[in-house]
Amino acid sequence: FVGDPGKRCASEQRLAAEIDRAKAEGRPIVIVAHSLGAVLAYDYLSARRDSLPAVDRLVTMGSMVGYPEPRSLLIGGGGSADDSLSRPRGVKAWINLRNGQDVLAAPLSIGRDVITTPPPDEPDPHELLGYLRSSSSVREVLNAWCEAFAGARPRGCTEVAPK
Repeated sequence: FVGDPGKRCASEQRLAAEIDRAKAEGRPIVIVAHSLGAVLAYDYLSARRDSLPAVDRLVTMGSMVGYPEPRSLLIGGGGSADDSLSRPRGVKAWINLRNGQDVLAAPLSIGRDVITTPPPDEPDPHELLGYLRSSSSVREVLNAWCEAFAGARPRGCTEVAPK
């Protein structure tokens, strides 16, 4: 991805197609992205110029987007300590999930920054499965989906409502 512009372009085109398809079908758009996928989503959404927010919720897990130096290396920009990070214009809400033991997961000063706890038997704190095995991560992803509905929420949303 980083060294192959063709793979990067293909990834961005796939994300764009799915966003545009959901938008055309009138469905809420929730993007859940892990690690480098979160960097790709952030970069693509930051460059997109929708007149209205297209993405209801962006949920990042184990993302390094909050660190200026890796962000600069991977997607460009100044990379200095004062390099500001902002919520992409086309995103209504951003939830950043990070395992407190994951050194690659950067805190965010924008959006909602949530520290999760992986199961005690998780060997790699950055592993996607560890995030998905965390009940707090799963609850955040489900809540993001349910909150994205402007009207009537799906039936199961009452069962995962925030406590």
